[in-house]
Amino acid sequence: MKTTRSYIFFITFILTIFHNASFAEGTQEEFGTWGFAAFSGSARLFGKALGLDDETSNKFHWSIMGMTRNRDDSFLSDPNAGASMNPRQELFWSSLGYSITPNASFWFGYSQYWDLNPNGTHDSVSRPYQDFLFTTNIGGGFTFTSRSRLEELFTVSGFDATGDTLGDIGIRFRQLFGISHAIPGTKNISIYLSDELWEYLNSWGVNGDRNLAGFNQNHLALGFNFRVNSNASVTLGYLGNYIHNTAPSSPDLLIHNVQLGFQYNFN
Repeated sequence: MKTTRSYIFFITFILTIFHNASFAEGTQEEFGTWGFAAFSGSARLFGKALGLDDETSNKFHWSIMGMTRNRDDSFLSDPNAGASMNPRQELFWSSLGYSITPNASFWFGYSQYWDLNPNGTHDSVSRPYQDFLFTTNIGGGFTFTSRSRLEELFTVSGFDATGDTLGDIGIRFRQLFGISHAIPGTKNISIYLSDELWEYLNSWGVNGDRNLAGFNQNHLALGFNFRVNSNASVTLGYLGNYIHNTAPSSPDLLIHNVQLGFQYNFN
């Protein structure tokens, strides 16, 4: 009962904060979709070729993921435009991890973002990153996850605040907390809730704007995970993406996304 009350309090606390943020003065709201496919596994698939024993192989992990993000933003250029989902971002992640305990691991990865702008141009940003991931059971059937990420942002196309082709280097810290719980009466369905805070540690420029040090984004996710078998699962849920824009002419942005994803683990 105590765990259940804590769970309800956590959900209420996160939703209250996000609700207040979503009604910040001048916030622009849009709708979108996020679709992804993710694949992961341990080094067991190729550990023997590297001369690793099974125990060591199981401590090394790999992960790749691709994502497409669409936004219903046609109204920005045409106030009379109807609803239409436009491709706005293509993303790719790859990472290698090492488990230091059964619950904790370090990850080193690389991600590439391609922004597809409404005017037909595109920008590209490279994001090497480092993760510390911690997952544990906290009682009452709940699983708690914490992910701390430090990422370095490099512009590889577009132009920075000085007009140069390549921009500055941005340093950003991201902290995610999440909980999940199997739905009573089901064998393969669980519900999850997570919140992730993004903070720039420095000010940097890209595409004529200045990204100032401080709060940058917040991701609130709530949904269901459907386990297909011991290796595959499907995720369906909501992800609210709040973006704080520091450019004088750009309002804060809240994108309400439907998220659908497929995950496969080769372990």
